[in-house]
Amino acid sequence: MSASAPARTRSRRNTDFDALARLVDGEMVVFVLGEVDLAAAPRLWQVIEAALPDPGGRLVVDLAETAFLDSSALGVLVRALKRLRHHGGDLVLRHPSRNARRVFQITGLDLILTIEE
Repeated sequence: MSASAPARTRSRRNTDFDALARLVDGEMVVFVLGEVDLAAAPRLWQVIEAALPDPGGRLVVDLAETAFLDSSALGVLVRALKRLRHHGGDLVLRHPSRNARRVFQITGLDLILTIEE
């Protein structure tokens, strides 16, 4: 597990995106800030991949400061979920906005993802 330095990426919408990983109270948390679109999704994956815990561990993705998630962002989250569960771990989404929750419900991802307030 390693922490990543903040990265500034401009999305196609010309808004800022940041993703950074930090160890918080013994668990790795990836903080996602801004809008995650096609331009930002590869950087999000880089940060998540670098933060993946040892087999059997869980990774928390904090969405409290996430303004927008498109289908490429959902793809990154599903990819991380598959990798973690393959090794006996889990992905936890923490503090999603009302809009993000709605996207998870519409896509059915709320049925397979662990979501915490």
